[in-house]
Amino acid sequence: MADHGCDELDRLMSALRVHLPGATDPLIKMTLFDTIDAHCRRTNCWRYETDIVLHQRQTEYEIFPPADTVLVRVMSMSKGHRQIVPMTTGGTTLQTKGRLVPDWSLPDPSYGYNPDKVETEGEVFRYSIYYPTYIEVDVPPSLQAVETPLQAVLAITLSNQCRCTEEDEGCGWALDPWMYERYHDDWLYGTLHRMMAMIAKPWSNPQLSLMYGKMARSKQNFAKQESDRGFTYDASNWRFPRNGWTR
Repeated sequence: MADHGCDELDRLMSALRVHLPGATDPLIKMTLFDTIDAHCRRTNCWRYETDIVLHQRQTEYEIFPPADTVLVRVMSMSKGHRQIVPMTTGGTTLQTKGRLVPDWSLPDPSYGYNPDKVETEGEVFRYSIYYPTYIEVDVPPSLQAVETPLQAVLAITLSNQCRCTEEDEGCGWALDPWMYERYHDDWLYGTLHRMMAMIAKPWSNPQLSLMYGKMARSKQNFAKQESDRGFTYDASNWRFPRNGWTR
């Protein structure tokens, strides 16, 4: 973590100390960690791009988020300039080859045919994510398909191993420095909401906790919209789903 990130953390801690008389720094930082974790999980604001190298006839691949982070969800998957879509449920959808539903398979056990599994090598069309560590593709990659890796966009958050201790100053968190500036108020309101909701503490204040909670949720909703629109003002939130346009 760059010194800039520590400076921004000190600014945030100073603001919290003013509102929370009597609270110790380790308790404030532990609550701040929980606030940041919930914020990242709800808004998908912290994203990481990585390549997944394919191997011939291999359908399962490990997902490796950065150190001290954990995977929240996969936002998108592409290969070259082609978007890869997730697998659907209730059968396997095959392009130009109809739809195979498992219930239609013959009951005779001598038939070793599984309509949900493809053995022929080829190009990848679908993928499934098995939380939290690996991805499975629908078609075993051919020799030509392995030439181009899969590009995954991951939403991540801090690992629980980063929770503060008495000796930890918080600067070891793997957060990008820009996040402290952009989400200063978001994390301030969220931490105050959690701290003031505690029972029988010098800083306990149910009324202010309720107010800060509403402000924090409003900030989260706005942060989620901004991350979905690529932090671009007045950008359209149109998407290209499989069943047509939605908004």
